[in-house]
Amino acid sequence: LAYTDIAQGSLAQANYLRDPLRIPEYVKKCKFLPDINNEGPAKNQTYKDNFVKLEKLVLVKALQDTMIQPRDSEWFGFFADNSQSTLLPMNETMWYLEDSFGLQTLHKAGRVYFETTPGNHLQFGVKDLEHLVDTYFV
Repeated sequence: LAYTDIAQGSLAQANYLRDPLRIPEYVKKCKFLPDINNEGPAKNQTYKDNFVKLEKLVLVKALQDTMIQPRDSEWFGFFADNSQSTLLPMNETMWYLEDSFGLQTLHKAGRVYFETTPGNHLQFGVKDLEHLVDTYFV
């Protein structure tokens, strides 16, 4: 259902669904995520060129997140293709190994940072936000 034209055209969340059991359909029909991740047959070098220009990529995982599945995807990890139980850390995913959009380049340059918040999706306190801003952006 998520990869139908109706869902893709009207539900933003459907454009972020990467179903590990339906990768060919995802790559062919999902409008946003496979494109921006350079997972399709046509690669967009501009995406990679722009991504690797980031000075810092701060990835924040909510440890009690009930919205994002799997939680590890908040750190660019994900299920192995054809599995809903085998989780791959970021550095074992296809998009990292192939450096499809520049994640490996940025990581090896020491510009990827991993943080956590204790709560649910986007449920963090002012102190958490101040820590992130003070640590990475001031």
